Amino acid sequence: CAAASHEPVIFPTDTIYGIGAPLADIEANKRIYAIKGRSLTQPMPVLVGSFEQMASLAISTAVYPYTAVLPARPKVDRLYTHNGTIAIRLVDGWLGALLEAIGPVTATSVNRSGEAALLEPEAIEARFADECRYMLWGKAGNKASKIVDHTGMTARVIRE
Repeated sequence: CAAASHEPVIFPTDTIYGIGAPLADIEANKRIYAIKGRSLTQPMPVLVGSFEQMASLAISTAVYPYTAVLPARPKVDRLYTHNGTIAIRLVDGWLGALLEAIGPVTATSVNRSGEAALLEPEAIEARFADECRYMLWGKAGNKASKIVDHTGMTARVIRE
């Protein structure tokens, strides 16, 4: 099991394939940063399966059809926050149901930092098979999530 071995998992999301791990598994999440070559100062988005999970991580909440940057609760590990904020997205379907059962997970695009996201299982496996032992294939979207910052006086689109 990935969680028992502190390993991240590549999996399909409603947007694109992601690589992630449960929030409680700091070691697996630090491994994602190493695999991607991503700076620890650039927190990964978090996926949740319920409004209650979102409320446990963010101070202000709502159901958004995109990744929302919101004020983080003080108890959220600094690995998942930046300047007191957290990027969070409520998902539904099979993934939302799974997250309701296991809890929130990180999810960032499957790629090296600074490169385009890989969208096809074959390309993902060819690039990351040596670094990520657990890969789940299924139907994923083909466009990364829009990101909107809701921490200021007006909402600001970070990524379209």
